[in-house]
Amino acid sequence: MKNKIIILGNYIQYCMKQVRNVTLNLFQGLFCLKMLKQVQHDNFIRFRYNIVYSCLILIIFLFNAAYANVFQHKANISSFINEIPKTDSISCKFKQEKTVKGINKPLISGGNFKYIKNKGVYFETLYPVKSISTYTNEEYGQINSIINAISNKKYKNIESEFDFYFERENSLWHLGLKPKNNTKSSKFISTIEIEGNKNIDKITISTTKGNKITQWFFQE
Repeated sequence: MKNKIIILGNYIQYCMKQVRNVTLNLFQGLFCLKMLKQVQHDNFIRFRYNIVYSCLILIIFLFNAAYANVFQHKANISSFINEIPKTDSISCKFKQEKTVKGINKPLISGGNFKYIKNKGVYFETLYPVKSISTYTNEEYGQINSIINAISNKKYKNIESEFDFYFERENSLWHLGLKPKNNTKSSKFISTIEIEGNKNIDKITISTTKGNKITQWFFQE
C-alpha cells in the first residue's frame, strides 16, 4: 500500500506539471482570442473566432502530447543505466488491457504476476477466464529478455535488437524501446514502453499488427 501511494503521488505530481504547461499555453492563446472577439462582433468574425479557438486547443493538445512522448528522447545506455534500479524477483497483482485492431472494446483481464529473476515472467489470470501463461511465444518472447536485461542492468544483451529512449520525472522513469530495422523483433513489435519507480509498474507493447497491450503491476 505504501508503494502504491508513493507511485500515485509521483504520477500525480508529473500530471500536474503537464497540466500547468497546458494551462499556461491555453490561457496565453485564449487571451489573444478574447482581445480579437472584443474588437469584432459580427457573426462572420465570431464564426472565424470559433474556428481559430478550436484549432488552438487542438495544437496545444498535440504539442503537449508530443512533449510527453518518451520516443522524443533517444538515449545511450550510459545516460540512463544508473537511473533505473536493479529489480529482484517479484510477486504482485496485475491488470491488463488489450486493444485488438478491428475490435472497439478493449479486453480487460487481471490476476497474479510473478517475475523470477534470470528466468522470466509468469501470469496467472484470474478474470475473466482463469489461465496461466508466459511470454514464450514468438511475438512476445522478447519481453523475457528485456525484463531480464533491465533487472540485471545488462542492456548490452538487447542493444543489437533495440534503440533506446529515456526520460525521468522525479523518481518516475520511462524507458522506450524500438526494434532496429531488419531485426527479429521488428517483425512483431512496433514499440515497448516500460515505466516504473523502484520496480516496473507498467509495460505497454504495441505490435506491428496494430494491437496494443498495457499491463499495470501493483505491489502488495
